[in-house]
Amino acid sequence: MSNNKRVMGGHGSIQPVLKNNKNLLRKKSLFKDQEKRFKIIDVKLKFKKATEEELELHKEKIRERSRRARIPYYFVIVTIVILIGVMTNYLITSNEEYKQSIQQQNLRLKKEQLAILIEKGDVFYAKEHYKNALFFYKKGQILFPKDAALSLKIKDCYQKRCERIGVDCEKLTK
Repeated sequence: MSNNKRVMGGHGSIQPVLKNNKNLLRKKSLFKDQEKRFKIIDVKLKFKKATEEELELHKEKIRERSRRARIPYYFVIVTIVILIGVMTNYLITSNEEYKQSIQQQNLRLKKEQLAILIEKGDVFYAKEHYKNALFFYKKGQILFPKDAALSLKIKDCYQKRCERIGVDCEKLTK
């Protein structure tokens, strides 16, 4: 006889869980009047007619609000334009300063080269190698074409060369 009874596992522990589930459900009375709550009421709305003057006043207020709302945008745009102008000015100025410093360095290097060329020319001039001295003086003249001291050295070198050869240089130039 005990074989006829089926044993169900957890028989005693499932009953309280089912009872708690029923307690957690909403009350049915909440759903009874739902149709009345959400039913749309047929009411005709009446709007006040505005005169042309009132409409113009409202339009002007809207325009004024719109103008005021645009002011921050104008401020941002003007600020950006000013920043771009300042940055451009800075870049141009710094570029000009850079160019000037490069020009000064180039001029210094040219002067150093000229000094070396004149020194070499003077060495050959002192040894009475006028052709070699002329070579270095003319290279220096390429760097500084308007250098008066260099022009005098070249002229003197030609004069000495002509005297050494025994030719009158003034007759050759005429």
